[in-house]
Amino acid sequence: MILFNLGTDSLTLVGLKPEMQISSNFGGITVDVDNDGVEEVILSGNFYSSNVMNGPYTGSTGYLLGWKESGIWSKRGHEINLNLRGDRKSMSKIKGPEGVQFIVSARNDGKVTVHKLSLLGEELKFKKNEFLAEIEMKNGQKLRREAYYGSGYLSQDSRYLVLPKDWKKITFITFDKRERTIISRK
Repeated sequence: MILFNLGTDSLTLVGLKPEMQISSNFGGITVDVDNDGVEEVILSGNFYSSNVMNGPYTGSTGYLLGWKESGIWSKRGHEINLNLRGDRKSMSKIKGPEGVQFIVSARNDGKVTVHKLSLLGEELKFKKNEFLAEIEMKNGQKLRREAYYGSGYLSQDSRYLVLPKDWKKITFITFDKRERTIISRK
């Protein structure tokens, strides 16, 4: 199962497709792969140290999944040149130069792999006590992005925000409810 926050002050619980359940999923990060303001989820997994009777769970190459009104959609990692094979428990998204993001993933007792995401867009860094960014788009749509110090089971995102195109205003909010607002100059 996966919980989606669709911005309605509630969560939507959606069952994963059977092909996404052929192995365990442990690592997970969110990223807006098409810069449309809607974040997708990248998952990695597999589990080599299961019991002897069942054997290892090794069928995952990672997944990219998202939500549309018709339900959840997914693509396997090897289908989109994001091959996350092996016993993987963690992933991190890090910021590179000029709007490029990287996914760093480690295999248990194996090599660290780095995958480049060519996501060009403006970036803003969350300050130390800021945990939330409320984004107002030019079309009136409102988006929320949270920044964590640890975003999942052994997974971590860098504390920066890649802005969707056509943003109008961003308000960063701190734990003690102070706000910092940035207005687009475009």
